[in-house]
Amino acid sequence: MKTRLLVGAVVAALFAVTANAQNRAFDGVPQTDLGNQGQNPFSTRALITQNFEDIAARPDAAPGANGVCVLSPAFTAAGWFAKNNSAAGGTNCIAQGYSTLANAANQFAAQAGGANSFAGMSFSATGGDNTISVWLVSPVVTFTPGASLEFWTRGITNAAGTAQVFPDRLQVRTSTVAAGTPNVGNAPTDVGDFTNLALDLNPGLTTAVATCPAAGLTNPGATVAGYPMTADASRWCRIRLNGAAGGLPTSGQGRIAFRYFVTSGGPAGANSFHVGIDSFAFEDGVVVGPVTSTPVNTLSTYGLGLLGLMLAGVGIAAVRRYA
Repeated sequence: MKTRLLVGAVVAALFAVTANAQNRAFDGVPQTDLGNQGQNPFSTRALITQNFEDIAARPDAAPGANGVCVLSPAFTAAGWFAKNNSAAGGTNCIAQGYSTLANAANQFAAQAGGANSFAGMSFSATGGDNTISVWLVSPVVTFTPGASLEFWTRGITNAAGTAQVFPDRLQVRTSTVAAGTPNVGNAPTDVGDFTNLALDLNPGLTTAVATCPAAGLTNPGATVAGYPMTADASRWCRIRLNGAAGGLPTSGQGRIAFRYFVTSGGPAGANSFHVGIDSFAFEDGVVVGPVTSTPVNTLSTYGLGLLGLMLAGVGIAAVRRYA
């Protein structure tokens, strides 16, 4: 009898202490919070973003060995790659913006961030009258049916914004080869592993300005006649490509490339001037969540553990006393 009474008293006391500790732990916490601890809503992620704040080790990235552009260490370390395959390679590949040109009428500021924080490509990629082919390639991405690409671009228009000063052209191409250095070939017409043409802006090389609404263009089709620019003074057009509807692969890993591709371009050519690319964002479409964790009440855990130890002690004491 004495053993039973002693054990019962200890158990009751320990449960009272544990319950009191639990009540204190939850003091001031709304019940709505307690009922949903550790749970996060479904969300998607922009896995790769690039604002082009620091592209080149100098204002213009010059062609290096085999036409590979000399980029800033930080830009290269982030997985970006650029190459100039233009005929009779010119003085640069990619420029760190164009907000400080000698001809003020032809300069423009970035879509977001610092004035020069965008990637620029221009007629100076080649000499004379030749074909321009300059590549800017993203880090490795994962393509899924729900993947999406968003970027902003613009060219240079007359003062009224009704026509391009010189026709420009930009392609978006993809490759599903992830390993090694991006293969964009070597000749002006080469595409290397980037055989999938997702989008071609102004393939006809006309001076037309394609209409870009304030909300931008979403899945505009494989080609856009004219170079898309907004009617406002910024001229920057947002373009979004979603999965297969936007011409993107739906599986595998690979890269996305912007190709400034202009025939009869260069200082003496009838075509090519300047284009800008800004605010790049790629989302692989994989939904994250909900991730639910089960909250553990530390006091309850330790309280029950202590209960087990004390009961064991009581049992040993009882055996010793009444043996």
